[in-house]
Amino acid sequence: MFPFLRTAWRRLRRRVDRYRTSRLPELEVREAYACLADVYPPEAHNPFMRLEQAAVLDLVPDVAGKAVLDVACGTGRYLKILRGRAAACVVGVDLSIEMLRRTCAPGSVARGDLRALPVAGERFELVTCGLAVGHVVELDAAIAEMARVLVPGGTLVYSDFHPSAFQQGRARVFRVGDRAFAVEHHPHLPEAHRAACRAAGLEIEEMRDVFSETGPRFPAVLTVRARRRP
Repeated sequence: MFPFLRTAWRRLRRRVDRYRTSRLPELEVREAYACLADVYPPEAHNPFMRLEQAAVLDLVPDVAGKAVLDVACGTGRYLKILRGRAAACVVGVDLSIEMLRRTCAPGSVARGDLRALPVAGERFELVTCGLAVGHVVELDAAIAEMARVLVPGGTLVYSDFHPSAFQQGRARVFRVGDRAFAVEHHPHLPEAHRAACRAAGLEIEEMRDVFSETGPRFPAVLTVRARRRP
């Protein structure tokens, strides 16, 4: 295919994808995950999830013998991985009781909002959070809560659906049977992540744009590793 035809084809595909996405209903977070719970496995089950998980785990430090909290744990994919890496204590928090009921990973779980975690302060040496901060408007509150439960010097590793992908009209689309929908999402620019971490007493060690590995390349995931100041 000639280069100009390839470029035109990609632009057409993006327009079609944007049109299809704009016509999908967007469900509030609790409703969406209540619908998904029965079909949401405790593992990275599609190319996007595998891309995100590999990027997050590349930033996770050694957890052997450490206390770890996974925020928005869902059905427990990161709980299972972190326990398998010999973490001494693994705890998960999620807003959806339906997702928690499907959690079969080792460790304790509790229902809670990432903006008000039901956890004592300075409790964990590592906090992880996969693809959840975009579900809330209040990024500052979410980052502040995750920083609060870290011990001084502890590490936060989290991911978000990349704001550039959202601006291009892309979305995380889910299908349950013959029903398709998107989940409530609020894009946060890199500057907002930096400001939220700074306000929470966190020093960002790495912020990465993770690009799709299939089809036209685009920034699909934003990952952040930050350390709580002593």
